[in-house]
Amino acid sequence: MQNQKQWNIDWPKFLISLLIPVAVGTVAGWLIQGSADFYNGLIKPPFAPPAALFPLVWTVLYLLMGIAAYRVHQSEGEGKQTALRLYYIQLVVNFLWPISFFLWKNFWLSFLILMVLWILVGVLTFRFWKLDRPAGIMMVMYWIWLTFAAYLNLFVAILYG
Repeated sequence: MQNQKQWNIDWPKFLISLLIPVAVGTVAGWLIQGSADFYNGLIKPPFAPPAALFPLVWTVLYLLMGIAAYRVHQSEGEGKQTALRLYYIQLVVNFLWPISFFLWKNFWLSFLILMVLWILVGVLTFRFWKLDRPAGIMMVMYWIWLTFAAYLNLFVAILYG
């Protein structure tokens, strides 16, 4: 059985870890505000959620990312710095996707960005998992959502591309 590490939370670092991804999402959301009407006007694939669900899901995912990043930052393991660099790179790519999809309405570019993000998060999830299993599990949730987002984006790209 794996030894469980006692976590003493460094509250300033924890809050910064939460704030960074939430800030990325907030700025992206601000840039694409009003896009719910655009999204609602699209023909969407089966199982497409209503536009109102996206901000809620993304907020939860950004919080999970922040918690996962904090846990990895506090972990002691080889590859921690590489994993954290990869985390920040994926945040940049994550930021680009809604701009490409909602502002530029470039659905194929959006899909390409999403595929890059999907690969990055897959690698990141594996690296986080090796450093801290709960952090890896949190990233699995994100990766699953990206898989679903890719399905939605591909459908729209095929129809409107």
